[in-house]
This record gives sequence, C-alpha cells and structure tokens, in this order.
Amino acid sequence: MLAVLVIATGACGSSVSPSAPVVAAGTTVVDNGVVKYLVEASPGLGAARVVAATSAEALELLQQGAADLAIVHAPDRLAAFTQRHEDASTGTLFATRFVLVGPPETASAYDGLTAPEAFAAIARDGAPFVTRADGSGTYESEIGVWAASGIDPAGAPWLITTGQGMGFTLQVAVVRKAFVWVEEGTLAASSLAETLRIVQIADAGRYDNVYTAVWLVDTSDRLADFIEWVGSDAGTAAINAMNSSLFGRGVVVPPTE
Repeated sequence: MLAVLVIATGACGSSVSPSAPVVAAGTTVVDNGVVKYLVEASPGLGAARVVAATSAEALELLQQGAADLAIVHAPDRLAAFTQRHEDASTGTLFATRFVLVGPPETASAYDGLTAPEAFAAIARDGAPFVTRADGSGTYESEIGVWAASGIDPAGAPWLITTGQGMGFTLQVAVVRKAFVWVEEGTLAASSLAETLRIVQIADAGRYDNVYTAVWLVDTSDRLADFIEWVGSDAGTAAINAMNSSLFGRGVVVPPTE
C-alpha cells in the first residue's frame, strides 16, 4: 500500500468541487495519457477535468483555487510551495525516469558517460542541445544535471530554447539534430521516438522522475482516496494495464517506500 504523506490539513484554499474536480498535471503525463488513464480508472475521480500545465503552473493554479489537485515532478518547486502553505497535503503517485536522447548518428558517442559527463561533452563538442526553460519538472531536472556538469549553458550558441512543452521541443530536437533531456514516457508515446536515440548513460538509475500529488483542502476525501488507490493492489494493476496499453512496456512504476 502506498503511504500518503500528509503535511497538514487546514481550512484555507479551494475545496474539492462536488461534481468535477480539476486536476492540473505536468504536461508530460497529460500529453502521454497517463493522468487521464489513471483518473478514469480510479473509483472516485473518474469525472475529473484534467488540465495540462508545467509544474510551476499547476502549483499556481492550485494556489489560486483554480485546481483541486496538482500533480507535479519538480521537487524544489514543491518544497517551496509546501513551505509557504503549511496546510498542503502531498502523496507520492508514481515514477518514470529522465533520459538523454539525440541524433542516432551521433548519440552513441556519449554512451558510457554519466549524465553530467555527457552534458559536458556535448557542450565541449558544440553539439546542439534543446531546452524547454519553461518551469517544468523536466527543466528543473535538466538544470540540475547542467549544474553537476560544471557547465553553464546560458547564452551558448549551441543551446536552443523553446520555452514550450515537450512535444514541440522534441520536434525541434529532430529538425535541428539536437540532444534533449526528456521524460521517458513522453518519448515512448511520441511519434518521433524512432528518430531519436537514447544515450546509454552510466548513472541512469539516478534520474528517477517522481510525480507527487498536492492539494490544499479535501472536504470529500476523494483526493486522499485517489492517492491511496494509486498505491493499492488495484492501482498497481491499473498502472500495469496502462503501461501495456499506452507504451507496450513498463514505463510508469509505483515508487517503492
């Protein structure tokens, strides 16, 4: 059973809509169908309206009362949010992983390096690299890798900034024959997956991409029940069926305690 971390419960913020709660979730897991699948399969949130947003935008919607539940994968932003909102409750939902992909003809040159080493080598080689720079959890993870690499890519002639979601960013990466840091589920669901190659980084296990649910008020207990269901045997079965349906392989996993 999935353990739900409850930070605190207060009386401020938006209450869960009696008919159709609004779920604001990271664009990656909305675009690839993960959130829609799990919400519709759950016993309590089937009628929820899912809104695609970056993690930064999802937390802002939650703060404004425009969303009842936010699903984010930006741990630094989430920590800052929960520090400001002591009434926030959170629960871990599931995890994927981040991968580095690039042009098939050159990506193998960086196999065997750690992600920071690969980023540094790409920078030294002046190979094009596409970044979202959009407040997403993917971007937060990417800048962490850049920091570990010792390279500041800001203003570099090889850096291409889209400021947009992963779908468009992947298109740019293909057209420009560039490298990009991407969530594996989004890549797997993309029609462009076959035109990019995953770099076999040596420290792949370090880049788990954990999605966390956060809410402020849950007067009906539907949100907490949804989090608990995702971690239950029924939720695990739903995740396994979803992996088979959406990806044909195990991309999304319930995190272990």
